[in-house]
Amino acid sequence: MFRLTYSHKAGLFNREQIYIFRKGTGLFVLQLLCVFLFAVPSLSQTTALEWHMDKALAREANILANLPDSVASDSLDDSMQMVIRQLQQASYLEASIDSTVKTTTGTEVYLHIGPSYQWAYLDFSQVPTVIQDDLKARIKSDQPVNKQQIDQVFDQILQIAENKGYPFAAVSLADVGVDQGKIRAVVNIKLNESIQVERIKVAGDLKLKQAYLQHYLDLQPGDPFEKDKIIQAENRLESLSFVEMYQEPTVDILGNAATVNLYLDKRNANRFDILLGLMPSPLENRRFQLTGNVDVDLINQLGSGERLWMNFESLQPGVQELELAVNFPFIFGWPFGADGHFDLYKRDSSYIDIGYEIGIQYFTKRSNYVKFFTERDATNLINVDTDQIRASKELPPFLDLSQQLFGVEYFHENFDYPFNPRRGFELRIRASAGNKKIAENETIISITDPEDPSFDYASLYDDLDLNSFLYRLQADISYFIPIFDISTIKLASRNGLVGSGQALFLNELYRIGGFKLLRGFNEESIFSSFYSVFTTEYRLLFNRNSNIFLFTDLAYSEEKTDLGFDRDRLLGLGVGLNLETKVGIFNISYALGGQKDVPLSLRTGRVHFGMVAQF
Repeated sequence: MFRLTYSHKAGLFNREQIYIFRKGTGLFVLQLLCVFLFAVPSLSQTTALEWHMDKALAREANILANLPDSVASDSLDDSMQMVIRQLQQASYLEASIDSTVKTTTGTEVYLHIGPSYQWAYLDFSQVPTVIQDDLKARIKSDQPVNKQQIDQVFDQILQIAENKGYPFAAVSLADVGVDQGKIRAVVNIKLNESIQVERIKVAGDLKLKQAYLQHYLDLQPGDPFEKDKIIQAENRLESLSFVEMYQEPTVDILGNAATVNLYLDKRNANRFDILLGLMPSPLENRRFQLTGNVDVDLINQLGSGERLWMNFESLQPGVQELELAVNFPFIFGWPFGADGHFDLYKRDSSYIDIGYEIGIQYFTKRSNYVKFFTERDATNLINVDTDQIRASKELPPFLDLSQQLFGVEYFHENFDYPFNPRRGFELRIRASAGNKKIAENETIISITDPEDPSFDYASLYDDLDLNSFLYRLQADISYFIPIFDISTIKLASRNGLVGSGQALFLNELYRIGGFKLLRGFNEESIFSSFYSVFTTEYRLLFNRNSNIFLFTDLAYSEEKTDLGFDRDRLLGLGVGLNLETKVGIFNISYALGGQKDVPLSLRTGRVHFGMVAQF
């Protein structure tokens, strides 16, 4: 049995490259190709060096300026090896230290340089097709012979073999020949045993089903052994909030079967999040008002990587929102998952909005997926301002309506650490379309006007198509660019568009603004038929889950409804802190917002603070 221990620095396991040179013309040169470093006597103290060599060849190789006049005794070997390496990289393959002689004044070094060698050709025709298809490195004719270049070619060949199920492959040079300083050779590969993944074995107290691990790590029984997947396993597992890896992965190989050993403990990932905020009050007798958000997130309670989520918000006077969501990945061991979402939104005494979404996900890799879904949303008016309708003879900005849409969503994430990333990106694209139905409100059509008894208020619906087409498009992308060692810059663009065959009403539009989207403004206070928010954010990462950030949110918004058309440019900027503590993650931010006719002002700043408790 072989045990291969993963290491970031050394790779999955240490391998030995094999250079084999068979008999042929110029055997004395080929033997020198196999030996690049030579041992030299050790000196016990600082010594002066006197070099003896072919001066013309030394000038041609451009090494005279790099030859030291004296060195400490403990660095003499390194100094001479550096000279040899420089010559070999410059194609002087015979370079060697012939001898060293200690004198009363120092050390005399006799350096053999030899001629420069070039490739006649390096034949890759014997490389198996399974390797050759992915091999990009090539050495062309008339190029100087360079040991580092050969190493790079051999390394790439062995890396490809390791990711094709052949971790014990060996590479060599065969049929080597030399003619007038030109070297020819054939690259020969011995693939050895083909290794397949047999199973994933988990040690530790984490309860997680095999089907989830196999799909998430892309390590299915019977698949060829791939070194890169084992190396990536640690990063992938660290991106799971409920996993604690207490030892690096190892691999046991018995015969042609590989067992991947994972050392995983349960990490507290369930969250109870309370977010409170202070914002200017719209009431004359109050300067500020308190807003709130409660978020409960339960993960992997059944050992399948599932998620149960609940969120309640009361972020504006008279406005409440309740959201419930559930997600089950890799159902029945297939690369499919199911999710559902319920939303209830009540806006003061005007209307109540109830919607749900059901989707089927197909996971392309890890947590990346394509989702097909259906969503339904219905709005019911609670109170109707009959006096306003009677006076204006116009419908209110909110109507009773329902929407039935079908859509598709694509999600791709590639962060180094999703919870506090320093590099990587995230992309989400979502599109849906379907039918919209407007229902005539009984209160509105039954209105009568004593001053104009002949007017039929049901006629206000005559110009509307009660059954029409509706579509929604969203595209979000975030990109993190590492700066120095502990900081990063986040660039993000979030966009949304809703359209129909007829004019829209306010309760059909997106609601933006607030901590999640466009900071510096009241939560969900801006109605948009189209929005585009561009974010620039600098983060200083001072531990794994903590950062200080400075941000700007620049937005463009359109409000196109039955009442008219309006557009606005908005700017939010501020500073914030996410701080990991023993009881959870404390977060606080301060943001200013400015828009058309409303300049930035410290008096209108928004403060958000909260605590994410994990259990």
